[in-house]
Amino acid sequence: QSREIGASLPALGIAADIGAFDLEPGERGEARWEIEADGAVPWSAESPQLYSLRVALFDDGAIADDMIERIGFREVKTRGKKILLNGRPVRLRGYNRHEDHPQFGCAIPVEAMMADLALMSDLGCNFIRTCHYPNDMRFLDLCDELGFYVWEETHSRTVDFKHPKFREQVAASAREMIEWHGNHPSILMWGCLNECDSVSPAGREEHKRLIELIRALDSTRPVTFASDKAERDICLDLVDIVSWN
Repeated sequence: QSREIGASLPALGIAADIGAFDLEPGERGEARWEIEADGAVPWSAESPQLYSLRVALFDDGAIADDMIERIGFREVKTRGKKILLNGRPVRLRGYNRHEDHPQFGCAIPVEAMMADLALMSDLGCNFIRTCHYPNDMRFLDLCDELGFYVWEETHSRTVDFKHPKFREQVAASAREMIEWHGNHPSILMWGCLNECDSVSPAGREEHKRLIELIRALDSTRPVTFASDKAERDICLDLVDIVSWN
């Protein structure tokens, strides 16, 4: 059945018809839309400017379904020993935060998330590492809105590379994380494989495989992993940012 797709950024006066698709039940399709967002204010922790992007599915001219996503425009690069945000060096000050709570366990209400972020803000924090798994979308929404930089990480910490399900599960975690969370401007870098085997040739191959997958899924962000192997580590050349625990 034929459906038409449209997209708009109302605050910037941008709207477009992306195209029409003929799909059978159960089939999937992909649409791409590239724009020049003239006049957009770059997102940063100091100025966390967000814009509402609306994508709509039309059936005979009437909206059959739609989705509104908040997005931000910014660019992250590494140059030498610096991390550049929108072309300017940024200094990251912050914490590793586990999505866990003495009262609520891992089912954290948004009020407790806000309390964590308020404490970090009072301490001068601008950076959070989600160790060691993708976080609740509401927490990432708050980081977008309040202006916190985020290192988000695949669900993999001190894992056994020889486990028969390791490659399948860690690849699925990376894909889901990037597909679901890739539009969050607060996420400056992707992390993976916390304190895993980065000292053996076999361990290097696993690091290389996953880092290449992450880069293939998203080439716009630096990649890192947290090492606890000190001078024995043989994988540090694989990443954009060297990180030590």
